[in-house]
Amino acid sequence: MDDVFIARQPILDDRQQVCAYEFLFRQGGSANHAEVIDVNHVSARMITNIFGNFGAENLTSGGTGFINVDRNLLMGEAVEIIPRENFVLEILESCRVDQFLIRRVDELRDKGYRFALDDFEFTAEYVEKFTPLLKKVEYIKIEVPSINRERFPKQIELLKRFSVKLLAEKVETREEYEYCRDLGINYFQGYYFAKPQIMQQKSIEPSKLSIMNLVTLIRSDAENIKIVEAFRQSPQLTFLLLRFINSGAMFLRNRIESVQQAIVMIGMRQLLNWLMLLVYANPSKEHLGVYDAVFQTALFRAKLMENLFVAIEKNAVSRRSDTAFFVGVLSLVDVVFHSLKEDILTRLNVPQDIYEAVVNYDGLLGKLLWLVMVSEQDDYTLVQGALQEMNVSVEHYNQAKLSAYQWITDFISGI
Repeated sequence: MDDVFIARQPILDDRQQVCAYEFLFRQGGSANHAEVIDVNHVSARMITNIFGNFGAENLTSGGTGFINVDRNLLMGEAVEIIPRENFVLEILESCRVDQFLIRRVDELRDKGYRFALDDFEFTAEYVEKFTPLLKKVEYIKIEVPSINRERFPKQIELLKRFSVKLLAEKVETREEYEYCRDLGINYFQGYYFAKPQIMQQKSIEPSKLSIMNLVTLIRSDAENIKIVEAFRQSPQLTFLLLRFINSGAMFLRNRIESVQQAIVMIGMRQLLNWLMLLVYANPSKEHLGVYDAVFQTALFRAKLMENLFVAIEKNAVSRRSDTAFFVGVLSLVDVVFHSLKEDILTRLNVPQDIYEAVVNYDGLLGKLLWLVMVSEQDDYTLVQGALQEMNVSVEHYNQAKLSAYQWITDFISGI
């Protein structure tokens, strides 16, 4: 499980108060350098890191985030997984501007998205290229080292005619800050205030095969039950889905009790966008469906819990048995994320009964989880005691365990 990195640099207002952050792509732990090979990959990777591996609420601290977007991402539907209320989309200077891009910006503005022009230049070529967008963006970012101080005051006055907010970036001295502030620039970013802060997290990367299987199911209008089953076979995707939903991309009032409920909340179109972004964000890594011991254990626990729940609650609805499966998957969340269960489950916004089951083994689901974990120790005395407490016969237990083993075997052999 590799580490992933994001650099976060604060943006300040004219009172030098932090009001936003820009997120910068980093492949390693260096705050000052980004090895950019493919700008399309970088944009997609940034978004999947923010909403998958980190969680947007942890990065923005409740404020606004600025994210660079390339033309391909902007023209596609995947960009719409970014919550419009909390983020500003920075249009890169490398973007080709034509009628299609302009129309797309208009469509996204109508949906509430806000835009910034990145690295604005006062050259004739740049101005001619981006003039059609000047009335459509909310922010214009200007690199201080590139300005001509003799011409800059007049250039600023021209930009102010478009009712945009001006942001001076790469501000490195107090003199540069005061100079820009006195000209009426609203926002500031640069080493004078703070260098980019490196944020580090363990990555959770599902196999591309699992992702593409889900994409195929959705595009073929498969029934929800088949899509839920595909998620069950990929704990990594389940974790990422929950993080995405609770990262600010979806505004939820109700807690999530199962994978099926999560899928219903996100919607098929949004789910497809998110999956395609995951595919593009990991172009060079192929796990080929080979699951390590941690995820195989999580799958086995989940399936055994589901089987036992059905044996105990013979009239159980599928939603409740799916919740039992869900608890099994979450039982190893501390190993997956290298953090305390309590912290991760709180971030995933799970219901209280699921939280208590995973952390304290409370309730029916908690007792089932305890039984499943005891069974892994091959201590027949402990298993027998747990079975008696749950009023589960040895016969039902053995059938449930055999069925779970068969399910795991079929899944592994099929990938």
